[in-house]
Amino acid sequence: MKILSKQAKVYYQEKDFKRAKRNIEEALNNYEIFIKQYFPALSEREKAKYWNTIKGDFEFYNTLAFSQLDDFKDLSGKVYDYHLLTKGLLLSSSIKFANVF
Repeated sequence: MKILSKQAKVYYQEKDFKRAKRNIEEALNNYEIFIKQYFPALSEREKAKYWNTIKGDFEFYNTLAFSQLDDFKDLSGKVYDYHLLTKGLLLSSSIKFANVF
């Protein structure tokens, strides 16, 4: 999955936005499957660690979507869907962060 996201970033740098979109969406779809199937069974520490490894890819997707919105009008809806998917992950992380202080 990380290879796909890294390739997507390279394609983005090369301004090959269609290939970047294809690769990052494949990576995020794989993350989504993992999150739905295995994430609930992880410990809180494992969840936080996993989220920290994948959140940059979701942020990159947002960058791609909003920088190329004219070419990929369907991405804004997908950004919203991914935001809803990961909102619980973010909320859990922020609650833990708040409890530390």
